[in-house]
Amino acid sequence: MARTATPHSCWPLLAGATAITIFAASIVAQSNINTIAGLSGKIVGAARACGIDGNRLATTTERVFRVINQRARSKSEAGDATLLFAKMINVGVDEIASRRTSCEQARKAFADIEQQFRNY
Repeated sequence: MARTATPHSCWPLLAGATAITIFAASIVAQSNINTIAGLSGKIVGAARACGIDGNRLATTTERVFRVINQRARSKSEAGDATLLFAKMINVGVDEIASRRTSCEQARKAFADIEQQFRNY
């Protein structure tokens, strides 16, 4: 049985800068849309806190939502994943504010997911 991710179950997985760097490399390959939403949201939040261009953030966010909607089994599941993405943005911002993640790491992770979602 697949385990459904919630904001709380993702937090330990997403803790710290190392997680941002490691998981950025394979987000699109994930089959669980909550994993995609949680990881992407955290990286987008950290990138936003570091001043990444708003147009780049918006384009990548739209592409993440496209993947979520394509892979969701229902509108409800897509809605839940979208809410998780939004919640995890705040976690990413907090990672930067608390200096658990550096802007250099956030920029690299964002560039990685930007490339992963470029075809969506």
